[in-house]
Amino acid sequence: MSDKIKVYFDGSLAGLKKYKKNYEKVISVLGKNNCQVSRLLSEHNKNSYRLLPYHRSRKIYKKILKEVEKCDFTVAEMTFGSPSLAMVVQEAIYRYKKPVLVLFHESKQGRPGAAFSGHPSGLLYIEKYSFDDLDKIIKNFIKKIEGRIHSVKFTVRLDEELDNYLAYKKLKTGEISKNQMILNILREIMKKDKSYSGFLKNE
Repeated sequence: MSDKIKVYFDGSLAGLKKYKKNYEKVISVLGKNNCQVSRLLSEHNKNSYRLLPYHRSRKIYKKILKEVEKCDFTVAEMTFGSPSLAMVVQEAIYRYKKPVLVLFHESKQGRPGAAFSGHPSGLLYIEKYSFDDLDKIIKNFIKKIEGRIHSVKFTVRLDEELDNYLAYKKLKTGEISKNQMILNILREIMKKDKSYSGFLKNE
């Protein structure tokens, strides 16, 4: 795969001081594995710990969702647990149907909570890591999800009626873009198409 793989990385802001080296190591290893990493941690300020007014919180949340949407997959460093980070993982999986790699350092006792360990989605991968085996873990993850990385591009021309319908659905569902709506619709159709499943088995 010659083009850079786009990755959204996130970690707990509250754990940034303690786990900064972990975050930097994950980002560095992703970069060495042909990944272009997008991250917003550095853009947060000291006031992020306080409860922000709704309009400001919504602006930050929408910005994160845009980053998740345009990337091929998300990596969440969850050695330090975070409800906000858990929400990002959920959005990546359910809203955008994107694979997520949840990492936690071997120094952490146990695994992430039951909400993660018992998660039914095939898009969620949870791995305990050390700095020595991180490269191998990320390589294996990329290999597993290669088929889900959006490498094929084409242009769709819509008539006014279809464009209006997508604009209506976008407003109603709160999706970020029409492109993501079309991808989600196609995946739902594909999931229900039993003849296609049979075709794949017989290939």
